[in-house]
Amino acid sequence: MVGMNVNSVKVTMAGREYELKPLPIRRAREVRQRFANPVGKVIGALKSAPKTDLSDVNAMGELLDAVKLALVDSIDTCLELVFDFSEEMRADRERIETEAYDEEALAALVEVLKLLYPFGGLLKRLTGLAALATSMSSVSASGDDGPTSSTT
Repeated sequence: MVGMNVNSVKVTMAGREYELKPLPIRRAREVRQRFANPVGKVIGALKSAPKTDLSDVNAMGELLDAVKLALVDSIDTCLELVFDFSEEMRADRERIETEAYDEEALAALVEVLKLLYPFGGLLKRLTGLAALATSMSSVSASGDDGPTSSTT
């Protein structure tokens, strides 16, 4: 069994600090699934941009509408994800929406995403282990096992 230290993070919105803790697997899956569609729309709109025929006025208009809707709703979508993730923040929703700033919402979203998709920390650890293994094998391959004394 692999032991894991479940870390929480702190975010500040509207002058108040909130602690965000990782969700259990089922709850995290539910939150990710609930936001797959809105996030997919934003990604879809951006991915279709290079394929849009800029000389086709109708296609251009459709692309602009999709991007506009994605951007206009993006902060609200961010906040919904944060509120869905944190009961404490959801309970304080009225104050947050009245007093917090978009930058705070985006910063909170980044932390929520790190907790919902914890691959970054795992990849960082694996990269560190790979670097350590590489440096150890380099020392062994060169025959340099550290300082030795020789009698000449």
